[in-house]
Amino acid sequence: MPFPPPSELLPHADGAVLIDEVVADSPDQTTVIANITAAHPYFVVGRGVPVWVGMEMMAQTVAARGGLLGGSDTRRSRRGMLLGIRHYDGRVPWFTEGSRLLIHGQHAFGREGGGLAACDCRIEHDGQLLARATLVIVEEIDP
Repeated sequence: MPFPPPSELLPHADGAVLIDEVVADSPDQTTVIANITAAHPYFVVGRGVPVWVGMEMMAQTVAARGGLLGGSDTRRSRRGMLLGIRHYDGRVPWFTEGSRLLIHGQHAFGREGGGLAACDCRIEHDGQLLARATLVIVEEIDP
């Protein structure tokens, strides 16, 4: 069964959604795709998208999980906030045009049902690790 588009899972306005498709979700990990094209809001002709934009793409991957928890009722989506990013390791200067990035957000610690948590994230293209980091978040606690 396909997942809803990220624009339905994230509270971002149209141009601020940087991920294109959720491709997998399990209790511990969410995986999305981000396509690097000239239509990307941070695209630089002749270079692509700067690797530092990967931090926001990772955050949107983790946030998509909160949207998936709400199912078809967006009012039930778990709201959260990015508190920090630890050890962002961008291994390339640019995500090149035509790249189809796989972005993985894996639960590292925190309790189920909200509160403080961390997710280990990585961005890959054709099996090559392009960036990784740990995101520290706080999620709304379930009632």
